[in-house]
Amino acid sequence: MSDINWGTVSAITMVVAALGSIGMVVLRAQLSHYFVTRSEFGEIETRLSAAERRVGEMPGHDDLRSILDRLAQGAGRFDTLAARMDGIKNAVDRTEVQVNMLFRAQLEREEHP
Repeated sequence: MSDINWGTVSAITMVVAALGSIGMVVLRAQLSHYFVTRSEFGEIETRLSAAERRVGEMPGHDDLRSILDRLAQGAGRFDTLAARMDGIKNAVDRTEVQVNMLFRAQLEREEHP
């Protein structure tokens, strides 16, 4: 039988164990970029559920079409309202001119009694 040098075997075993440990640390670091922990998964699941609820509450295509149709119907009313407001503005402008004329006339009468 051959003589086993236990010092060499233990040294090789220590080197292999050290390299294996370093390899495991590197592998864990690399895998942590691709996988999540259970607590991170729970947090992500909660956030995803909240986002899905919000998306579900948002108006869909048919709702938006209905809103746009109602706005289009109101556009004619807004044009009519704008025309009426222009008419009122013209009447107020005319009244303002007349008040200014009366005010100036009164001031002239007060200056020359």
